Amino acid sequence: MTPLQVALTLWRYGHMTDDEVTAWAWNQVALQTSPSQELLELATDGPRACLKRAEADFPPRPVELTFEQEFSLRAVRTPLQSRESVLELAKWAAKRAMGEDLSNPIVQLAYQWDHLINDCEDSEAAVTLARTSLPQALPRCQAVSAAFTVSGA
Repeated sequence: MTPLQVALTLWRYGHMTDDEVTAWAWNQVALQTSPSQELLELATDGPRACLKRAEADFPPRPVELTFEQEFSLRAVRTPLQSRESVLELAKWAAKRAMGEDLSNPIVQLAYQWDHLINDCEDSEAAVTLARTSLPQALPRCQAVSAAFTVSGA
């Protein structure tokens, strides 16, 4: 995966804003002696405009993230002290994990959140479980999300 694809993927999934992608692209242009046409277009027009173009006109595309990749990106950015942020992660994971491989511990955790939030209607228990379980999952999440870092962002 190219750095340009990483930036577009982070933007697509809401982990970078239009302005952040554009600033990153301009930074890359400044660092390179001969930047690609796509990088120049991204810097000039931004991700939204570039991705509206046909793939033949702007070939770089964001990649489709797996559940674990998207969970990892969200988890490493979730402040555990924020009840709202933790609950938002739990609700997202509870919905998104349906049908995923139950041998994955992160999927198992998401199913537990689903049970607490939807079956038991106990959001506080889901937040408590998240705060106790996420610290153990974070090293794996950090390793998974490391593939989705862009320099200068």
